[in-house]
Amino acid sequence: MQHRTFSDIADEIGAVSTTLLNVARRHNIPIRSAVGVPRDFAATTQGLVIPPVVYRAFSGWKSVGRLKKISLLLEHHALETAADAANVRPSELKRIAAIVEKDTGTPVLETVKPPSLTAAARTLLEQVMPVLHRYDAMAGSASAP
Repeated sequence: MQHRTFSDIADEIGAVSTTLLNVARRHNIPIRSAVGVPRDFAATTQGLVIPPVVYRAFSGWKSVGRLKKISLLLEHHALETAADAANVRPSELKRIAAIVEKDTGTPVLETVKPPSLTAAARTLLEQVMPVLHRYDAMAGSASAP
């Protein structure tokens, strides 16, 4: 029952979410922070198999925009050209990479000069791309007359 809220589970079993939270704390069950995926994530990813690391990549505020920017490193191999394409400074792209790394536990940038994607980050971003394509398609259809 991964990636479900206490409220969701409480509704299912006819309990109060704070009761479930207290039981989880009493039994040392790990609890995620309140920051979750975007509200439309379930609808957007319907029919896709989402690995837990991809789910974690979409956690937090502005995660979709963050992942769109960092995914530019797949096609623009240099940090500077990817930052240029994202219309941000290279230092901002490094900051975004650090957030994605913290959220997913996946090392994003090599520590060599110039910085480049790690193999693990490349795999992660390739798994993230189908979800980002769906967000782009939804944004395109929402703006269509």
